[in-house]
Amino acid sequence: DRTGINLAASNVASDRYILGEKREFLSSYEDFTVALTCDGKELSNASLTEAQGGPHLALDWMLDEAKKRGIKIADDMLLMTGACGGIHPGPPGSYRVDYGDLGVIEFELV
Repeated sequence: DRTGINLAASNVASDRYILGEKREFLSSYEDFTVALTCDGKELSNASLTEAQGGPHLALDWMLDEAKKRGIKIADDMLLMTGACGGIHPGPPGSYRVDYGDLGVIEFELV
């Protein structure tokens, strides 16, 4: 089951991440997808609602888990809502993560 303890124990979280431009929290993410490519080859293409039903449900779950454990959420915290399209290893290459109208993140792993 998806509890904070189980997620930490199974090391589902990444040890590094790239922050994109901060955006307004939308009322819905149902029409958005994310495509991940490496050296031009598509690794995944998924709906933003794939991870725990989407950012709204994932946020509700995280806030509920934090409350149950007495964890206070600070304004400067980054809450990660899940991996859309699965979790992928990061071999060397040029990556592009395309969120459509929400933007693009490009990076290289060496």
